[in-house]
Amino acid sequence: MTRHAAEEAATTADRQFDRLTLSQRGQHLVLLVACVVLVITGLPVLFHGGSMGEATVKLLGGASVRASLHRGGAIVLMGLCTWHLLYVMLSRRAHDDFLRVLPRVQDLREVRQAMRMYVGLATQGPRFGHFSYVEKLQYWAVGLGCGMMILSGLAMWLHDQVMLTLPKIWLDVAWIVHGRGAVFGFLAIIVWHLYNVHLRPGVFPMSTVWLTGKISEQQMRADHALEYEAITGAPPSDTATGTTAPTGPQASEGGGAP
Repeated sequence: MTRHAAEEAATTADRQFDRLTLSQRGQHLVLLVACVVLVITGLPVLFHGGSMGEATVKLLGGASVRASLHRGGAIVLMGLCTWHLLYVMLSRRAHDDFLRVLPRVQDLREVRQAMRMYVGLATQGPRFGHFSYVEKLQYWAVGLGCGMMILSGLAMWLHDQVMLTLPKIWLDVAWIVHGRGAVFGFLAIIVWHLYNVHLRPGVFPMSTVWLTGKISEQQMRADHALEYEAITGAPPSDTATGTTAPTGPQASEGGGAP
């Protein structure tokens, strides 16, 4: 490699693009803490008959302490959702990003191209702009999931008031939705989100976007080629790596918040 080529490669490797604002990183951190607290204090109740559930409750300091911690985590989550809604409404960048994360017909085309690549009918996956369809799915899953968990949790928290206005079956439905939703959300984070964002090839062992808010040029070219071309003016041939997969480096970090 010539000296000029080496210097050019080093410059490319060091070049970074803004991906997450300080507010978005803060929202993601709060979401992370709230989810950890809610999972640790909530799943033992769902699996209360097992030895692991009983041991966890004892480790937390007893049933009353567990309940207080769980409700505290719920209050933090509700505050986070309020923060995010205000952020989307009051921040120009957040509002523009919210419009980008809305579902479009193009998302279906990206899914089709990704499936073709996975089964060997295409050599290159879809090329994405600011958000891939996977990131959009994760954002809306987090948003709708939080709404579902908050409403069902409030119904159980304020069960006396609910029983005064609604049939008991609605309280039973809230219990089922809250418990099963918690398990699904936990598995989605562990299996789907962690792999796509941190553990997949090219990113392992961890993406640092959620900490620094920056994305490398290499990752930008691979996962957000259309946006990279729009920013830099690079021709499409320069960003067509032939290996792009629909798993962006930053799948709706910051509470899935754009």
